[in-house]
Amino acid sequence: MLSGEAVSLGQARAINSFLVENKDNKEFQVTELIVHDCLISDQDLTVVLEGVLAQAKLKSITLSGVGLSEQSCELLCTAFAIQTVTDSVHTVNLTNIKVQQKHLLKMLESLTEGLKLQHLSMNGLDLGGLVDSMAIINAIHKLIVECFSLCELNLRGCSMSGNEFVVLSQGLKENMTLRNLDLSYLDLSFTLASKQSYVNAFLENITEWIGSSE
Repeated sequence: MLSGEAVSLGQARAINSFLVENKDNKEFQVTELIVHDCLISDQDLTVVLEGVLAQAKLKSITLSGVGLSEQSCELLCTAFAIQTVTDSVHTVNLTNIKVQQKHLLKMLESLTEGLKLQHLSMNGLDLGGLVDSMAIINAIHKLIVECFSLCELNLRGCSMSGNEFVVLSQGLKENMTLRNLDLSYLDLSFTLASKQSYVNAFLENITEWIGSSE
């Protein structure tokens, strides 16, 4: 666990070396990675990820408040693709990450293809700052519909347009496995008369989904 501290390249390399050297040590297997609000560069994070993924035993990944480079995202996609009976990532927390849209899309696609994901948190996702935010919503919609193992989804504090709210809720209507949903502090400021219908449709879909889950 790396939390609230600065990580140098030397430290990152030391962590990498230790993990690689012990990748076959059954008494020392890393199944959970937590990097929370660290002062860590893209390069250093990539070095740490390479070491952790060398063991191919990860089940839970938390990357909160950090920036993800293209290389880091590619490594994560590789981790999400590891799907065996005993080795598969089932919990992913990407709260307040800083990442380019195209890389975020690839990660969502990898998670959907894996079909093993159970818990996903993407709190604080600012879709309003993306060039094509609907592409991200469509990817989340696909994950909700096609990932039959998904039982928890957290989108706390995310911002979306009225139309994106509706697309998201349509995906929820088609999901039969989700048991925990956090949509608290969503940016629902799009309640002007011209967009009131979107909000109404969103609430209707959510209500229908809740009713079908009882």
